[in-house]
Amino acid sequence: MNSGRAQEAPPSGGELVPGASQIGFFGSGASTNRRLRGPGGRSPRPSPGRRDVALLRVLARAVGLLATSLREALELPLVCLAGLRKRGKGSAVEVLLRRLPGFCERLGGAFPKIGQILSTRADLLSEEVCRSLGRLQDEVGSLPQSDLEKCLQDCGALENFREIARVPVASATIAQVHSALRIDDGRRVALKVMRPGVRARLARDCVLARAVGRVVARLPRLRSVPVQDALEEASELLLAQTDFRREASNLERLGAAFAGVEGVLVPALHPDRCSDAVLCMDFIPGMRKLSDPGLSEQEARTALTFGVRAPTG
Repeated sequence: MNSGRAQEAPPSGGELVPGASQIGFFGSGASTNRRLRGPGGRSPRPSPGRRDVALLRVLARAVGLLATSLREALELPLVCLAGLRKRGKGSAVEVLLRRLPGFCERLGGAFPKIGQILSTRADLLSEEVCRSLGRLQDEVGSLPQSDLEKCLQDCGALENFREIARVPVASATIAQVHSALRIDDGRRVALKVMRPGVRARLARDCVLARAVGRVVARLPRLRSVPVQDALEEASELLLAQTDFRREASNLERLGAAFAGVEGVLVPALHPDRCSDAVLCMDFIPGMRKLSDPGLSEQEARTALTFGVRAPTG
């Protein structure tokens, strides 16, 4: 018999199960008898939340790192054995040290950068390990053109700059640098554009690196080595490099420290064109790294001497 009350309509995509309570359907959820049945009588599957997606990405990355590590572990015995046959005792360690930079590069993501940072910690690692990690180069392929165009559009570069060189001057793990002209005054500038999603990817790798560090630190021969502290510090330094606001502030401080120092030119920052994803500064052609083989030893020493003698006020 009809009681005279209108039946509540079920949400789209489901139907009421006979016998289920209809009280509080849109209320606070006090009723626990409410059940929904989707097409074909199946209960609807809840959509994954942000935390679930983040966890799945961490797990997927962990599986990839494990696969790369297992391949390396399977190859190492044969490589070390070949080294022992050729050069005798002690050559196995040399083989490991030679392969260490390549292993970090094959892991990809944050690991080459973490290796670079650790190469400067001679107080924690042996000279041989530091020298081996010091061979790591932070050079990666540039973004595909379609990704670059979207990145330039999302960060607002297309609204403020023209003649943006699509081939980068330099390309690294976190960002790549392009020359461009300011639309308002025509000055040539260097745009350091952060790679899309790089913060999240590096953060995932740092979480995994610290987890591995906790396991490695328990090995008997490494208990006296502050593995966890080293990886924690390296992770913090790496993630700090994705903070372009902090980098802009540091660049201004560097310019002030070298102001008036003969022979030193620090590119001027354009703070009105900087953002969380873009750094804008004067473009200085002919820039070279200290690791450039074409740079003479005297030139490298001179550059380092200027840095050491720079005022810190």
